[in-house]
Amino acid sequence: MTLLSVIVLNYRQPELLRACLYSLEAALPEVDGETELVVVDNGSGDGSGALVRAEFPGVMLTELAENRGFTAA
Repeated sequence: MTLLSVIVLNYRQPELLRACLYSLEAALPEVDGETELVVVDNGSGDGSGALVRAEFPGVMLTELAENRGFTAA
C-alpha cells in the first residue's frame, strides 16, 4: 500500500530534475511500498525521460508527447 506519492512535473529542466530526484530519494524513507516517486515529463524533448530511465529506475515516468501545460500534466 502506498502511503505517499510525490509527483514532479518537468519541462525542459533535466539538470534541475536530476537534483530534485536525488534530493527526494535521500529525503524519503526507504520503506517497501510506502512511498513512490512519479515524474511527468511535459513534452520536453530534451532527454529528460532518458535521464530518469537511466539514473532513477525506481521512479515511475510518464512522458507526454507535447507540452500540455501544468494543469493537464
